[in-house]
Amino acid sequence: MVTYKEAPELKERAIVIARKLNLNHIDFDRIHFYRYTCNTKTVAKISGFFKTLQLPYPHINPFYVITFNDHNFERESEREQNQTILHELLHIPKTFSGEFSRRAHKDIYKMAKKLL
Repeated sequence: MVTYKEAPELKERAIVIARKLNLNHIDFDRIHFYRYTCNTKTVAKISGFFKTLQLPYPHINPFYVITFNDHNFERESEREQNQTILHELLHIPKTFSGEFSRRAHKDIYKMAKKLL
């Protein structure tokens, strides 16, 4: 059974990264960060409360949940961890709609260089 625990320290790192890179559209009050352990190759993943889920619940604002697999994430260097956090943040579109952006795959290396 997979258990999740909140990761406020990762949220703080994400806030610092977002500030450094002027990702001002990200509302960290509506992003939740969790750690879990599982035997998969996944390091991190993002889930959103997207449009089709919002239809029956129009009173709920879009939000995102970013989960980090401790088993793999902790094996990364600090630089790689920051790139992983940035990668997940780049999936959040400027509209903060609950949907996903493909920007993460296109801009990750360019923005990661700025982060250093």
